[in-house]
Amino acid sequence: MSRDNLQDSLQLMVIEHGLEQVQQRLSEIALLEQERKKAAEETSKSDKSPDESSRRRRKANSTATKYVARMELSGERSAVMVELATRFDAKLFLPSFGDIRDFCDIYGMDVPGSKARASAIPRVFKRLASMEVADIQRIIYNGHFSGPSRLGPISDAIRRNGRGEAT
Repeated sequence: MSRDNLQDSLQLMVIEHGLEQVQQRLSEIALLEQERKKAAEETSKSDKSPDESSRRRRKANSTATKYVARMELSGERSAVMVELATRFDAKLFLPSFGDIRDFCDIYGMDVPGSKARASAIPRVFKRLASMEVADIQRIIYNGHFSGPSRLGPISDAIRRNGRGEAT
């Protein structure tokens, strides 16, 4: 895509969604890309030294992205599951144990005994894999279970609106 086409496309998005929303989504995309690259690098580093501690090895192998990659999923289901796993690893999906507890309660699952987010990966992603693709996409699109709302854009809008009435 040429620079002019990219600029035109971005301008249309800004007009339709607003600059703050576009910037927020671009920031999220950048974070997800960093997580994908990091996961790819970790996967390619299979020649770990034997003196590395088992705890460190276990932590490196307990990412949602790696767990989903080992699941036997196909097509669109695989794509949405990888997206959610990447968001999970970036703490954009189920960022706290409280969010995991809420997820388990809503979907009638047992809450993991351990408070570590990594311990919930198998339980959460097995449940997600059993859901309809449209429901998983809805979770991604609507940002369900992504922690507290970002209040910056709301406060900026209130501030702008307040200034408009005062003049």
